[in-house]
Amino acid sequence: MASGPCGCTVLVPKPGHTATKTYSADLGSPTGFRKLSDYDLGWEFTAHEARLDDLDALAGLVAGLAGRDAILVRGELTEAGREARDTANRRINPKRKGDRPSLRACARRWFMGDVDRLPMPEGLSVLRWEDHAAIIDATIRASFPPAFWYARCFWQFSNSAGLSVTDTVKIHLFFWLNGPVDDDHLRRVLKAHMPDIDHAPFNPVQPHFVTDPRVVGGRDPLAGRRTGWREGAAEAVLPALPPTPPRPARKARDTHHLYEDGGLEVPRVSNLPSTSFLDDLQRSLGDGPGRKGFHEPLRRATLRYAAQVAGGHTQRSDEQLIGLLLRLVAAAPTQRCRHALGLAYDHAYMRRLLAGAYRIISMEQNT
Repeated sequence: MASGPCGCTVLVPKPGHTATKTYSADLGSPTGFRKLSDYDLGWEFTAHEARLDDLDALAGLVAGLAGRDAILVRGELTEAGREARDTANRRINPKRKGDRPSLRACARRWFMGDVDRLPMPEGLSVLRWEDHAAIIDATIRASFPPAFWYARCFWQFSNSAGLSVTDTVKIHLFFWLNGPVDDDHLRRVLKAHMPDIDHAPFNPVQPHFVTDPRVVGGRDPLAGRRTGWREGAAEAVLPALPPTPPRPARKARDTHHLYEDGGLEVPRVSNLPSTSFLDDLQRSLGDGPGRKGFHEPLRRATLRYAAQVAGGHTQRSDEQLIGLLLRLVAAAPTQRCRHALGLAYDHAYMRRLLAGAYRIISMEQNT
């Protein structure tokens, strides 16, 4: 029998495969650790269906899988998946004639928000256990609409938190919904209201990684503190957040010499001849209907800039670009809580984005 809205599918990789990352102690790295291996799920799984009646049951399931190799998926098992329980696949569509996918779409009562893009709030550190409550609160208020601010939440720091990354929030936030919600609706809601949340988990087969990282030759700095609770007045969150209607088409306008937003004029950088990506950035940057938050638009803009520099289409002028980006951030519509909670998109943050963009472009050129 299908697990339905109050269920969850657990997939366990076959021996020789893993649902976690492995790190080793490395005093030469900025965080003191380096990654040895990534996820390697393979193609076949042992499948289980878990009945979940509330958030406590979901939290218990996640906590119980922390020391095992396992993933969660939102899809439910098909008849073929239940028959082939020890050789289940992670597909909803057949790859060839006669193929029998093990999963199908299913509306669920639970929701996991994967946040991996926000800068760490100023003055807080994932390595200080006493800061965890403030990090969780800041993340929810900056990334989720008000319906989630006062809801009970179970949280889990993701694999890279504290090991390969300390200056960016890397966390899973589990909420219980007051009714079943399908993946399509969740994606529409997230796109409109939660641009900082990873949209990938909202399909029937996408892995939800819940296994703790493995550390060789050292100790996980978050051992025993990767999960916890944020208590709230509401046990369940309203799932029916109305998706924002499409924005009307904008008339073409001349943007060859300045950007305008709320009366603020931002001059175009004179020696950056190919800066069309800044037009897209201005339209998408910020909070509110039709906007995509801050980190993702800025990340895409710096990647496009780095690619243009590498290709010889744009003169490298990092400091001038950073100055322009900072002015665009200041002009963009912003939720008050971002500044109040110290979520600073400042000069140091822009430098980190640019450095990461150059590394990515360099790796692509060398492959």
